[in-house]
Amino acid sequence: MRFDRSRVARVALAIAGLLSAPATARADWTAAAFLGHAATRPSTITLTQPDRQTQVEIAGVTYRGESFRSPQYYGVRLTWIPDGRWFGVEGEWIHAKVFAETQRAVRVRGTLAGAPIDASRPLSSVVQRLAMSHGLNFLLANVIVRREFGPAGAGGTRRIAVVARAG
Repeated sequence: MRFDRSRVARVALAIAGLLSAPATARADWTAAAFLGHAATRPSTITLTQPDRQTQVEIAGVTYRGESFRSPQYYGVRLTWIPDGRWFGVEGEWIHAKVFAETQRAVRVRGTLAGAPIDASRPLSSVVQRLAMSHGLNFLLANVIVRREFGPAGAGGTRRIAVVARAG
């Protein structure tokens, strides 16, 4: 499946049109969907394969996100704010993905194929492919604080809001 920029542009334009329409009532519930880019910090991996006499710690593994290649990095959020309040709660689900950069050198320590090792070598010499691309999902519960600014519209709501979340 390939990335269709025109489809994303049409969806973004439709969402922008809906968001620019004047509000007539204050809603307690808000639903949101988003696309984005994930940046993943380097990590240490422990590889255990008893049948191959392998137990190694691989340090300094770096990743690429490929956030805009199918399936995209995306998330959905459902927020509830009591009417007239400045705080609320929300649930959030994020689908992320990362791929190890196997051509890069990493530090390998332990036992590899029955032989002791403590060396810097390409990750591909130990692991040919390491990907978390399907099923890397996060389910989050957040508390949010919202402060609205600007002149009030016809329904009494303001057009600008600053939101902070923690969860």
